[in-house]
Amino acid sequence: MEIGWDGAEKLLFVGEELSAWPPLFHYTNLAGLTGIVRSQQIRATHFTDLNDTTEVVHVRLFLREAIVELAHKLLLSAQLRRPQKPLVFEEYRQSGYKFIEGSKPMRMIAFEKVGEQRYSSLRQVAIQWADFVLDFLYSRISEEDRLAFFVTSFCSHEKNSYEYRNGLLSQWRGYGAGGGYCIVLDSKKIWDMVAEEYDAAAYLTISVDKVEYAEPDFESTRLWKQLAQAVERFVGDAIDGRLSFPSEALRLFVLRAVFLKHQAFREEQEIRLAAFPTPRSIRQGLKREQRVKPPPLKRVHFTSCVAKKRRFISLFESVKNGLPILRVIVGPSTDQQSRVLETQAICGPNIEVTASATPYVD
Repeated sequence: MEIGWDGAEKLLFVGEELSAWPPLFHYTNLAGLTGIVRSQQIRATHFTDLNDTTEVVHVRLFLREAIVELAHKLLLSAQLRRPQKPLVFEEYRQSGYKFIEGSKPMRMIAFEKVGEQRYSSLRQVAIQWADFVLDFLYSRISEEDRLAFFVTSFCSHEKNSYEYRNGLLSQWRGYGAGGGYCIVLDSKKIWDMVAEEYDAAAYLTISVDKVEYAEPDFESTRLWKQLAQAVERFVGDAIDGRLSFPSEALRLFVLRAVFLKHQAFREEQEIRLAAFPTPRSIRQGLKREQRVKPPPLKRVHFTSCVAKKRRFISLFESVKNGLPILRVIVGPSTDQQSRVLETQAICGPNIEVTASATPYVD
């Protein structure tokens, strides 16, 4: 199903390899473990508040290079088709926000032509257009949370591997002497709960898929394969003198960019859930058009941390069944055995608690 950005359709996407996915491994600290077990909910964090704040921004470097190469190739082809007619391009600047939907102002970029310009090279034009497209895409996902998404992450480990039994060393290292915890979840039951969550609240989309690791071949990623055609149409319009908004590129970018990370994280083999709650303005429009009461808005919470308040939503608030926790692994630390006993008290008799065999090294 294709998503309609006017909210007319919703989209729940779960990767094709769902049936083959092993259990999910969710690493956390003691506070996170306690909160998840007691509430039977999992937090999804606003993408700008993730621990690695460069995740989505990191994609821009690869996108820029790929768009420049594609635009340059199209420009060269156009120049060869009409060698007697030099390409002259119109230069635009941002002029403000004046798109109106009903009586509610919607922040949409508008552009004003400021004149014609002959660039020194076609590659310089390609760079200008790449920056234009990227400025458009990134302004959409940062502007007043209009297309904000919330992320929660899991690792996947090969069945019967050391990591499957004991957890991933790089994750344990992140928790230091205090030690971390890994909640192992039944993936099939979790995705059934995601479907219930999707119906219980107002979401534009919830997408679940394996993370792709960008290098060394960015152009082979699903993100670029899907985005390239939309960018090609935009560049083709620009060559013909028409400035169009790359709205199709925006849709694909929002759905796929969150699933791309730096290759340094490859060992995590991450599976990611990205939830896009419906903005209030779109929900109000749905209510007027369909004359039915849409699902309630998803409430955004803030952590109590004084240093940096992070935005998050709680998944599975309205889902009847509890989390399908298979077991909890207690990570290496200086007092691992006492932490095992503490974890057993938190989890109760129905959840298996094991100690990671990975040694703690200070």
